[in-house]
Amino acid sequence: MLRSLTRGLLARLAGYGMLGLGFWLLFRGFGQTSLTAGIGMGLGGAGLILAGMFVLVSVRSGGPGVIAPQPDGEAGSSQQEVIPVDPVDGSNQGR
Repeated sequence: MLRSLTRGLLARLAGYGMLGLGFWLLFRGFGQTSLTAGIGMGLGGAGLILAGMFVLVSVRSGGPGVIAPQPDGEAGSSQQEVIPVDPVDGSNQGR
């Protein structure tokens, strides 16, 4: 239990750190007078922002390979019943 708590906390801190560093690099990239340094910092900042968001979302969901459970308790059924609905009044009449 303590291991999962520290793992989640460290992953969240790392994700927030990546977001902060990414936005800081993006800010510095816009302020650069050199075109190559600005593009490099901008791309690096954008990459860190995306990576930080991925880390935060994967920690929240339990990992990148975990399938979220459905509200009815099934882990992921391949066949779902589709009920046609009229887009005008919301009823399933007239189909």
